[in-house]
Amino acid sequence: MKSRPLGGGIFLFFYLALPPTIHVDEERMERMRKVDVKEKARVRELRVLNQWKQNDTFQKSMENRKGKPNFVFYEGPPTANGKPHIGHVLGRVIKDFVGRYKTMTGYRVVRKAG
Repeated sequence: MKSRPLGGGIFLFFYLALPPTIHVDEERMERMRKVDVKEKARVRELRVLNQWKQNDTFQKSMENRKGKPNFVFYEGPPTANGKPHIGHVLGRVIKDFVGRYKTMTGYRVVRKAG
């Protein structure tokens, strides 16, 4: 059997883990704001961040999931293998990606560093 690169396997894992369909109701679509393509990415990011802070969005998302099954993603210390390098960044990105996905699928994900 021929070996395959890890990258393709990771993609396949996340593809298979996605729900077959994602339903977005029409009311929610109407509330969604159209993106101004001329708006600078940094300005948009700051605007959204400010909106999240004003509406306490993150805290509300945690409160909405009280009583739901917990999801824990164990990760070792950030620099257990020596000096920080790009591999450590990849680990953090994967942890963030998986945590966000599990939150969207109804799990209670408590985020802790380390």
